Amino acid sequence: MPLAGHCHCGGVRLSVAAEALLGAGYCHCSICRRLSGAPVNAWVAADPAALAVEGAPSWYRSSPHGRRAFCPNCGSQLWYAPDDGSFVTINATVFDDPEAPALRPGLHIFTADQLCWFEIADDLPRSPDGTLPG
Repeated sequence: MPLAGHCHCGGVRLSVAAEALLGAGYCHCSICRRLSGAPVNAWVAADPAALAVEGAPSWYRSSPHGRRAFCPNCGSQLWYAPDDGSFVTINATVFDDPEAPALRPGLHIFTADQLCWFEIADDLPRSPDGTLPG
């Protein structure tokens, strides 16, 4: 069963098969914080070949390593795509059911950039530099 979602205005819709998900987590990097307007960004990684998109997102090069898709109408940030095409990280809160078990974060990345006033109150694994375990 695919997981479906959309931007705020509905102009860009997406879906991804649950089997194509690679993991989920929280990102504390300064780029995600600034682009999301929040102290942390929840994401779910997926095989980019499994991402189906309706509508035409706009793109923003957010770093030398990749770019982000967003809605050209409402500005919702939708996903990050690294230049090597190995995965996409979709913002977990764009899904119609953001509480779906498959979207539950399993780790924190870039905790070296974590804001001093943001307390992590769980026991999930932490990666200071974004290196994924395993």
